[in-house]
Amino acid sequence: MKKIFLLLFTVFLFAHVFADKNTKKEKVTFTVHMRNGDVISGTTSIRTLIVSTSYGPLAFPITAINNIKVGIYNPELDKEGITKLLDQLYNMKPEVQKNAFESLMQQEPSAIAVIKDYMNSENYTVTSSPEYSVEAALQQLISFYNVDEKSPMDDVIKFDDNYSVEGVCNFSGNIQLETAYGNIELQRKSIVSIDVASEMPDEGNTKTFILNANKNISGNADGGFFSTGINVKEGKTVIITANGKVVLASLSNNSYTPDGGVNGAPAPSDGGTNAPSYGHVVFKIGENGQITKAGASYRGKAATSGVLYLAIYETVFNAANSGTYKVKVRVMD
Repeated sequence: MKKIFLLLFTVFLFAHVFADKNTKKEKVTFTVHMRNGDVISGTTSIRTLIVSTSYGPLAFPITAINNIKVGIYNPELDKEGITKLLDQLYNMKPEVQKNAFESLMQQEPSAIAVIKDYMNSENYTVTSSPEYSVEAALQQLISFYNVDEKSPMDDVIKFDDNYSVEGVCNFSGNIQLETAYGNIELQRKSIVSIDVASEMPDEGNTKTFILNANKNISGNADGGFFSTGINVKEGKTVIITANGKVVLASLSNNSYTPDGGVNGAPAPSDGGTNAPSYGHVVFKIGENGQITKAGASYRGKAATSGVLYLAIYETVFNAANSGTYKVKVRVMD
């Protein structure tokens, strides 16, 4: 079974690496969700992500990845040093206990996994000093790094919309991003997850964009509409075409196409209102512009001026959505 898995991955990765050679100019944006609740977006120079898995190292073109959930496990962590600090919590001298406890509080999130393993070992017993106990160290680290019981030990990489693999990504150090406020570095230990979005290179007067169902939903108040960066002037002709498939967890995991078709069926009638239905590609001109149905094919005059935004129409956002639409936009006289 492992050989079959590796063979399939080899075919997948070869196809993507070959395609990636033709998309090196593709703009890749990371939307990083931090453990303190901050959300930071910027472009990255990363083009290949190496993931160490139980099947061996795998090399993913960054354009194939949709999302990265950053685990709390770090293979470079000094497990032996942390175990010694935990042993010192049983020392009879309060000062030794205190110093060991304070040293534990300086550890990164991966120490949580070490402490949990320690509590399952024969060395562990409930201490009589609750202030500097193993239990207290675990709870304070969990609280400080905002880690819950569902936080993965390993990184979870979601790729090609519907597939995922667990392992350890090679960005063991800081992640560098180019943002509107300058270049910044983000520490791995401070990151919960990363949404990956790609903007295809221009094709003449046409620009191509990728809408991710786990992000670019019209009902998502946190950046659901994707800014194309295209400034449209009133009266210009806007041409939009789209293809692809998304699965909306918010709508019973039904699959949709850009024209609003559901589970392979044609799009429902709008009754002449031209109102969008769920799954439709929609756009607006300006941040506060009117949401307009584009569907799989649209051509019309811009009623106002401003930046063009794109989204997938759905009033409720669910991060468990999957799939993408590839949308091409052209503006002409």
